[in-house]
Amino acid sequence: MNLDITHASFDVLIFAGRALVIQRPTADTLTAYVVTSLIESKVADTERAISDAFSCIEGETFDDAYTTALVAYAYARYGDMNKAQEYLDRLMKLAVRNETAQTVHWEKAEAETVDVTLPWNRQAEKKSINTEMTAYALLTLTLIESDDSTLPLSIVRWLTQQQNSRGGFTSTQDTVIALQALSQFAMKFFGSQSSSDITVSGDDVDAAVSVSGTNSLVQQLVDVPSVPSVLDVTVTGSRCVIIKGNVFYNLYEEQRRVPVFSATANVMTTNCKTWQMTACGTYTGEEESSNMAIISVNMVTGFSPVKESLNKIFEKPSKNSQLKRFDIEGKTVDIYVNEFEPGEQVCVTFDLEKYLDVENVKSAVVKVYDYYEPEQTASTLYSIEECK
Repeated sequence: MNLDITHASFDVLIFAGRALVIQRPTADTLTAYVVTSLIESKVADTERAISDAFSCIEGETFDDAYTTALVAYAYARYGDMNKAQEYLDRLMKLAVRNETAQTVHWEKAEAETVDVTLPWNRQAEKKSINTEMTAYALLTLTLIESDDSTLPLSIVRWLTQQQNSRGGFTSTQDTVIALQALSQFAMKFFGSQSSSDITVSGDDVDAAVSVSGTNSLVQQLVDVPSVPSVLDVTVTGSRCVIIKGNVFYNLYEEQRRVPVFSATANVMTTNCKTWQMTACGTYTGEEESSNMAIISVNMVTGFSPVKESLNKIFEKPSKNSQLKRFDIEGKTVDIYVNEFEPGEQVCVTFDLEKYLDVENVKSAVVKVYDYYEPEQTASTLYSIEECK
């Protein structure tokens, strides 16, 4: 990573260490984030910039929980525990406490007048930000010298309640931060060398699970064949373990949500040397615009995307283009779309090349889905005809 740092505060969106997705970013949030990324990535010759950036932060006034959580964590990572504690004390004044559930978390403040047509005011985005700032608070607590686990445990209770059945959260970003925070909590208060044994018993269930340093990152599942069922769960040992119950069920057809996207895909060639893939998504929901969405194109076996053709699209986007960026991961191309207008079709056309002759090639899938609510999805199959 090459950096040309000439300012103490940062007011542009940059990527350093991990992806940053902040809606309506401020100079304070970006500065705290970039400083943290520089510290964690250990980039050489940045000490002066980091010091000046903290001076810039100290000269600013802010009272929102997200910025305060980021700044507290930045100071903690820097090793200035007095400043970290100062901002953590400010953050605690903004905490949301549930005495009954024994949880603590932080929430994004709502403006007095909220423009609900804007995608960043959606409930999913709010939930993601709440998870992320709460995770930053937990990370800060794991760095501050204290053996009292009462407050961290209250935060952990809330965070684990936000997890989905696959162990993730709302978005990629809040999942990365939250899992990091939970891991750091477990290592600080329970150590990395310990182990725990869990037994689950009940109607038609009799299972035993062990968690140790060799499998602590693996999600282990115990199937419960029938519900309702009363389960007895017993844990012995000293390792921190998260135990969750997930219930999956079907809904009657008339109760299912109507898909808010549709997807189309087409592949053409004129010379059997290069092929053109056109993948499109259309927003069919009732809102005035969608959240950020992804057009995900899986490759037909034997074909791969021509990266240069994708680069051309994003290097010089059209004036009103909603295309944000693209990622290539294995056999999948993900196109990020800022938002869809109702009935608007957003398409992306890029080249494919054939690297392997395969007989009886199967169709592949193109999906369009909401970035913050992946269950809001639509898909279609496409195929590539053999050249004769």
